[in-house]
Amino acid sequence: MTKIGRSRFKSSLRPPLKERATELPIQLAIYVPSTQGDRKLTQEEYTERVNAVEKEMSSKFGGDTSVKAQGDYVSSDGNLVKENISIVEVSMTNKDYAKNRNAVNRYLTQKRGEWHQETIGYKFEDKFYMYPKFKSDSND
Repeated sequence: MTKIGRSRFKSSLRPPLKERATELPIQLAIYVPSTQGDRKLTQEEYTERVNAVEKEMSSKFGGDTSVKAQGDYVSSDGNLVKENISIVEVSMTNKDYAKNRNAVNRYLTQKRGEWHQETIGYKFEDKFYMYPKFKSDSND
């Protein structure tokens, strides 16, 4: 059996239905916390929060996918905080991203304040970011 180099194999792959599909090359995922500062939200409050993020992102980019997860972090006072989160992901064209980038920046900044979060997490193009920057013993 002949081995095919990984990059050569990958470059020869074609997505299904490519000729009849719309490509959405940019992905953004917002990590929605279930806390208000250190207070755990009620299920109703949390559902409203997630729905609001889904609506905002869907109105800008045409739809979203949401998944539930659990996150942990150490707060500024040294306590381990465990919380349920939802990850709201949207995919978009380059044009839609360019058109809405500043609005997304404002939205993330606004929600961090409204939700009383030390940082807000999001993923852009498979890279995870935390806003604002924070100092950590493990930072390079």
